[in-house]
Formats: sequence, C-alpha cells, structure tokens
Amino acid sequence: MKKSDILIILIWSLLIIDCLSQGLSITNSPMVTGPTWGDQRYLVWLFPFAFFLPAVFFQRHSALKFKFLTKVIDSRFGIGTLDEFVFRLRPTILFMVAIFTLGISGIITTLINGGPDGAYTISGFFVSGGLGVFTAYLLSLKFPPIVR
Repeated sequence: MKKSDILIILIWSLLIIDCLSQGLSITNSPMVTGPTWGDQRYLVWLFPFAFFLPAVFFQRHSALKFKFLTKVIDSRFGIGTLDEFVFRLRPTILFMVAIFTLGISGIITTLINGGPDGAYTISGFFVSGGLGVFTAYLLSLKFPPIVR
C-alpha cells in the first residue's frame, strides 16, 4: 500500500466521521433551535439540489486544479502525481457521501430524539444537496466525462 493510499483512506475516514458526528449532534445546534423556518423550509430543501446538480455537472473538468500546487507537488514527486492523487481521491463522490451521511444521520437522530423542526430542515438541506450531486453523477454516466 502506497503512502497516498493511506492518505486517501485517512481523508475519507476523517470527513465521514466528522459528518456523522455533526449529524448525530444536530438537535443541539443553535442553527436548528434558534430560527423558525416556516414556509422557507421548502426553499431550503430545494436550493441545494437546484444548485449542486448544475454546479457539479458543468464543472467536471476543473475539480481541484491549482497551477501552483500542481507545479510544487509534481516537481517534488513526479509529473502527474497530483492529478493521479485527485483522481483516486474522488473528491466529488467524497463530498456526496459526506453530505448524505450528515443529512441522513441528522434525520435519524431527530426522529429518535424528537428534535426541533429546524433539525429536519437543516438535515433535509444536506440530503437535498446529496441528491443533487448524485443526480449529476448519474447524468455524467450518460454524458461523459464521469464525475469523480
């Protein structure tokens, strides 16, 4: 196993664990106990899907492209090292899994604990975003290049 494989596993693990932790503690967040959402909750649920779907689908070509960082890493570890690492990291899929984890764990925690309505609204925001990214991924299978 290469060092970059360990780094990828570490990044995925830390992000998923953090999102799970946030989802499990969402009922205690001031964001969900303070404001009353009313009819705005439907916009909060719709916006991430409507935003992430085209944002992810149309920016497939430029994910994590930084000239300076690429130059530094490639000069130290060899040409194409950063591109290969980012390809194997699959940042868009990582983002999708992370926000699904946060949203679904938040909804389950709120159901179990009988949390405030705001917890459902915020958790639904993340599930909606995950659905938007997932839909972009499915569309990219039909219209390449594939979202990674």
